[in-house]
Amino acid sequence: MKRTKRTSQPKKKAKKKQVKTTAAQKKRKKKVLSGLPSILAVAIGDPNNSRLIDSIPGLSIPTPCRPYVSGMVDWLMNQPNPRLLGRDYVIDYRECFEGGENFAFTTTPALILCMSTPVMVAAVAVANNQIPVVGVTSNPGAFPGNVCGVNAQRTNNPYATYYSHFKNKLAGQTITLLTRHGNNVSNLCRDDILGHVNVPLADVNPTTPDPRTAIVSAINNVPANTGLLVLPVDVFFGFWDTINSAAASRNLTVFWPAEEFVKHGQPHFGSSQVQCGQIFGEQVDFILTNHAVPTGSAQWKTVNPR
Repeated sequence: MKRTKRTSQPKKKAKKKQVKTTAAQKKRKKKVLSGLPSILAVAIGDPNNSRLIDSIPGLSIPTPCRPYVSGMVDWLMNQPNPRLLGRDYVIDYRECFEGGENFAFTTTPALILCMSTPVMVAAVAVANNQIPVVGVTSNPGAFPGNVCGVNAQRTNNPYATYYSHFKNKLAGQTITLLTRHGNNVSNLCRDDILGHVNVPLADVNPTTPDPRTAIVSAINNVPANTGLLVLPVDVFFGFWDTINSAAASRNLTVFWPAEEFVKHGQPHFGSSQVQCGQIFGEQVDFILTNHAVPTGSAQWKTVNPR
């Protein structure tokens, strides 16, 4: 009996059908996600890290998002009535260079999450009391209206909170302050410390939107084998990896005002960004339920340094 020659055509059809099915699934997923409440989360950092986050892996891939966000997501998913990322809400995560905060949107977000005081100032102007704003600051009194958040106390007694803790760990090594030229938080912390002790400064004064070259240049002027005290400035949190790498090349002991940016064995003392994020989670849950910011003692909560 003569056999009929088998062709590969059925496989090609199956493959084409599979491609169509996958495209349809992506389209359906995009449609579902577009209907979910969106949290517009903005921080100072590398704009290339910006992305839509709709799953737990998205918090760390391709790069880790700010610890505030992971703390918030963790709180929301571990409640008696959990809110799950990708099922109940999505995060429009954005990092921006200083002064380039991006709040543009086509669909109004459920709220704006701000990860520094300067970002909050810009967000409040954009929200115009129409969109709830949640954020971290050390000066809650500057934000009346449809705003809530966390007081991280980062400018409270910097000499005792940062310098004294660092000095006790260094056993006599020189301490240099990493400052951000013209930044209010940096100036407050710098002046408080200089009011008690005379220490050198490594002043970061970028001439371009991307501050990394200026950060490395400032650190390269710090004497090798000494200590570098990083002041609690949003741009330093945003480019923590640049700071740690530049400091390591000079064998500097680095002090961070938040534990999440510390290399193993390095000293730190300050309010945890994850802990602040967990409070964000509680406030975000209230907003998604009530479409308004919490009031009274729930409007501003304080996190103590540790």
